[in-house]
Amino acid sequence: MILIAPDKFKGSLTAPQAAELIADALRLCGFEDLMLVPMADGGEGTPRSLGGRSVILSSDFAGFGSTSLAGKSLMGRSSFPLGREILRHGSEPIYIAIGGTATSDGGAGLLQALGARFFGPQGEILRPITPADLPSLVRIDTSGLAHPELTGLSDVRAALLPPGLSALDFARQKGASDADMKMLEAGLRRLAELLPDSPPGPHAGAGGGIGYALESVLKAPVADGAVAVLEAQHIPWQRVSLIITGEGRIDAQTAGGKVVKALTDKARQLAVPVIAIGGYVEPHLRSRNVVSTIDSPDEYDPALAASRLHGAALKIANNLGR
Repeated sequence: MILIAPDKFKGSLTAPQAAELIADALRLCGFEDLMLVPMADGGEGTPRSLGGRSVILSSDFAGFGSTSLAGKSLMGRSSFPLGREILRHGSEPIYIAIGGTATSDGGAGLLQALGARFFGPQGEILRPITPADLPSLVRIDTSGLAHPELTGLSDVRAALLPPGLSALDFARQKGASDADMKMLEAGLRRLAELLPDSPPGPHAGAGGGIGYALESVLKAPVADGAVAVLEAQHIPWQRVSLIITGEGRIDAQTAGGKVVKALTDKARQLAVPVIAIGGYVEPHLRSRNVVSTIDSPDEYDPALAASRLHGAALKIANNLGR
């Protein structure tokens, strides 16, 4: 059996659409024993229920589509609406899918919604707390924090601060200017300094620091979202002879907990081959089993994504049949 388990191709194809396109190409070449499992990594497309527990998508409340953040610059966007949504669920244990956010506040807004208090230079309570406030913080009071049982599902493993992949690496795509980048680094560093009992963990940089709020401050377990979603599927692994996965871009961030990494690790455990298709794959990562649908990012066109993915899958299917 061939397992077809891609993530979304962001901006062009949903995970179910990508899975169907790959499957159609395989069927055209005579392959019939296929299992389609559209995937997600804790960002957009993550199921709203896993193992009977509700999942809150951070992208709904701290993402670009959030009405609470509409019209605000990055330095004015807070994760407060996400914390408010957590409270709305009462005492119900919930998963927080961390991904697809438009915030970079270190999760401070979320913590504020759950009862933390942030004090400025004059002893004033800063409310709502935003990234612009973080560098001037004087004190943080977490004694009033209250929340239900939480488990984070992260779309990436990233540190809160450099060196290495960190929350700052995702700030540019959220609209950060050069000046913003300096303030963000100073603010996140100040946040961590004022919370010495909350050393940043491996998922701290996810969601602009929402991972830090959950994993380090609230002491909630945070798992790689792609692994959690994969484990929730009912897949007869003993029948799988090949895995085909993929996502919109395969680059250095892919190894930080994305879907392709989760499926590659699973394939290694099973000792079965895996093929990954990227909308765009950085040249040094390409191989016979890691295929790019375009040669250069300049060729990206969402209107052509479906035909290009289908074409790449068709070539793979033809090679498999030889």
